Amino acid sequence: MNSDLKKFIIVLPMVLSVILTFSFSFYYDFKFYRNSDEPVVNGKINYSAEAFDNDKIIALDGDWAKTDDIYNNTVSFPECLRFTSKSPVTYEVNITVPEARQFYSVLIPAIYSRSALYINNTLQYNNLNMGKDYVYSPQKISTIYAKTTSINVKLIVCNDEGYFPGKLSSFYFGKSDAVSNRSFLMNFSDILLSAISIITFLYYIIAFIFDREDKGNLYMALLCLVVALKILINNPTFMYYDFPFMSFKSGAMHYVAFFYLLIISYLVYVRHFLKKYLVSFFYYTLLITSFAAMILVLFLPLSKYKYLDIVLAITVTITNVLVLIGTIRAIKNKIPFSRTFLLSSSFVLVTSFVDIFDYYTDYLSKRYFTVGFILFIIIQSFSYIIHNTQLYNQETALTVSLSDTLNDLKREESNFLSSHLRAHFLFNALNIISGYSVFEPDKAKEITTALTVYIKQLFEHDNLNELTSLKNEIDLLHAFGFIEEERFPNLNIEYNIPEDIPDIQVPSLILQPLLENAVNHGIRKKSAKEKGTVTITLKKANGFVNFSVRDDGAGCDENIIKQALEEPADGTYNSLFQIQSRLKKLYNQEIIYMSVPDIGTVISFKIPCS
Repeated sequence: MNSDLKKFIIVLPMVLSVILTFSFSFYYDFKFYRNSDEPVVNGKINYSAEAFDNDKIIALDGDWAKTDDIYNNTVSFPECLRFTSKSPVTYEVNITVPEARQFYSVLIPAIYSRSALYINNTLQYNNLNMGKDYVYSPQKISTIYAKTTSINVKLIVCNDEGYFPGKLSSFYFGKSDAVSNRSFLMNFSDILLSAISIITFLYYIIAFIFDREDKGNLYMALLCLVVALKILINNPTFMYYDFPFMSFKSGAMHYVAFFYLLIISYLVYVRHFLKKYLVSFFYYTLLITSFAAMILVLFLPLSKYKYLDIVLAITVTITNVLVLIGTIRAIKNKIPFSRTFLLSSSFVLVTSFVDIFDYYTDYLSKRYFTVGFILFIIIQSFSYIIHNTQLYNQETALTVSLSDTLNDLKREESNFLSSHLRAHFLFNALNIISGYSVFEPDKAKEITTALTVYIKQLFEHDNLNELTSLKNEIDLLHAFGFIEEERFPNLNIEYNIPEDIPDIQVPSLILQPLLENAVNHGIRKKSAKEKGTVTITLKKANGFVNFSVRDDGAGCDENIIKQALEEPADGTYNSLFQIQSRLKKLYNQEIIYMSVPDIGTVISFKIPCS
C-alpha cells in the first residue's frame, strides 16, 4: 500500500465525521432554531398576513425595545442579554397576529438571571425579589387568550452574576399545539440520548462482571454513565423539576464540574485503548488539570466561572489533539480496530470544536458535544460486539479442531494428555489472548506463542514411554507456566534452572503435571487475594539430576499423596501415579514428597545423568 493511500485511509474518517456533524448541525438549526421570516424591528413584528397552523412557530429574534433608568432604545435580541447591567432592564416586543380570540403560546427559554415576564400585562412569573443564588427560571410555556390581534411580551432582567447571565436561546411563538410540540421535541431528544447512554452503561457493566480482567468494559461503563448524567444536567427543565430546591449556583457547579468529569472519563478510556501510543506527560497533565478545575468549581464565585470555561476549551482542544495523534500512531502500528477508533473519536473532536465556536460567537449552550460522545459510544460498542463475535468464532473453531485431534489419539495417550489439555484450560488461555488482542497485541502474541509451544510439545510424542530432551521438557514447562501466571495474577513461578541444561533424555511430560498440581491443589486453594509461589529447582549432583517442585500453598495430609501414588483399583490413572510408574520402570526411582497443611508441598525425584 503506497503512502498516499495510507494518508487517505487515515484522513477519510475525519472528513466523514466533519460532513456528518455539520449536516446534523444544519438540519438541527433549520428544523428547530430557524429565525422568523421577518425579524423583530423596533420592538414590533407583524404577522397579520400569516396563517398560523399547528406546525408553524416563529423565533422572536431581532431588535426588541429596551427601557432602563437612563434611556430608551432598541437592541439585538437575544444577544443583548449577556451584556445586561445589574440594574433592572426591560425588553419588550409587540406581536400582531392574524386572528383575535385565539389561544397562542410563548415558549420561554431557561433564563439564568433574576427576571420577570409579562404577556399582555399579565404576570407569568417573577423572581426579581429572590436571592442571587436562586436567579434561575426553567424553560416553560405560557398560553394566553388573545382578545385582540396585538400581543405584548415584556421581559425584565437584572443580572447579579457573571456566569452565562441572561438567556441562551430564543423565545418561540405560535399556536399552542405547535409550541408544545417544539418543547416536547427539545426534551425528548435529551431523554432519548440519555436512555441510549444508560442502556449502554448497563451492557458494559454486565460485560465487566463476566470478564473482570477486561478493565476497558468498566471504563466505558463509567463514560456512558457520565454522558447520561451530563445530558440531564444540561437540560434546565430536568434540573429544575427534579431538584426544585437546588440553587442556581449549585446547578452551575454541577454543570461545569460534569464537563471536566466527562473529559476525565474519556481520557481514562482512551488511555486503556491506546496504551503506549498516548503521550503520558500530556495525559497526566490533562487529568491533573481537570481534577484541579473540578475542585476550583467548589470555591470560585460564579463570576469567575468564565475563566474555567477558557480552561475547559483549552483542555478539550489538547485532549482531542492528543487522542488524534495517539490514534494515528496506533493505526501505523496496525493495532486492531484503531481505524474505527479514529472514526468514533473524530465525532468528539468535531462536535467539541463546533460547541466551542458556538459558545464564543453566539453564546449558545453546548449541545453538540454530548451528541459527539453518544456517537463515539455507539461506534465503539458496535466495534466491541464485532470484535468479540470474531474471537468467539475463532475460539470455537480452534476448540473443535483440537477436540477432533484428541479423539484420534490412542486411549492411554488420550487419557493422559486430556488431563493436561482440558477444554477449560484452552478456553481460559484463549480468553486471555482475546482480552489482550485489542489493547496489548504484543502480550497476546506472547501468550499465543506459549500456547503453541505447549500444544506442539504435547503432540510430538507417539506414546508415554517416549523420551525427550530435557531442554524440550523445560520449554514446555516455561510455556505452561507463562500461561498459568497470566491466568492467575496472584501466582508467581520461580525457575532455579541453570543456563547449561544437562543434555540428557527424560520421560515426556515428567515436570508439567507436577507444576499443574502445585497450582491447582496448592496455590489456588489459598485466598484469592493471597499471593502464592511455586519454585521449580533443577540441580546436578553425584551423577544425578535432581528435580523438585515446591509450593507455599494450602498443603495437605501426606496420606492423600501416598494414596495418589498407589495403583488405583478402578484403573483410572492420575498424573502423579503415571510419573511414579515411569520413574520406577526406567530408573528404579520413586517420588519423594512432603506436605504440611497451610504451609505447602514439595515433590521431588532424581534421574541419572547417563
